[in-house]
Amino acid sequence: MKNLIRLAMQTVKTSQVQSETQTATQKKIIPLNNLFKQKLSLALGRYGCYFSCLIKIAEIETNQNIDILEAFNYCKNQTCNNSPWITEDCFIYYPDKILSHFIGKKISISKIEQLNINLDKYDYVIGCFKLKDTHFVIIDKNKKVIYDPLEKSNTVKNGKLVSFRTVKIES
Repeated sequence: MKNLIRLAMQTVKTSQVQSETQTATQKKIIPLNNLFKQKLSLALGRYGCYFSCLIKIAEIETNQNIDILEAFNYCKNQTCNNSPWITEDCFIYYPDKILSHFIGKKISISKIEQLNINLDKYDYVIGCFKLKDTHFVIIDKNKKVIYDPLEKSNTVKNGKLVSFRTVKIES
């Protein structure tokens, strides 16, 4: 009888261990790629307007669609001087390297805070607007918005143009 009780208790313990293993296995079934994409999408939606502008310029220059999530994942894993090209919260340390990678040409990007300059000598201009937060858009030579990652951004509509990121593509 004692042996039968021990056998029953071992069966219950084995069943519990199998159940816990199955639960752990079921948790692993949730695709981490989708969770990762969701996290990236959230970061890009909140803070990725500058990166979105760089990718849009690359798409225009190469006449190809670029998957922004794959591009972001690639760029956040690249480093220069021990700093990533872009951080997980979308802070960009090396916009020139990002754009150069996707276009395949040498790029120079400068931040200019003087707003009354002639923009004709630049290939692209990214404008930085400020209201409560900052927001980046691609503007034309007349400082009109030609690409807004958020389409009709409140920051662009009610904010103030505070600086430019000028893009020059070397032949």
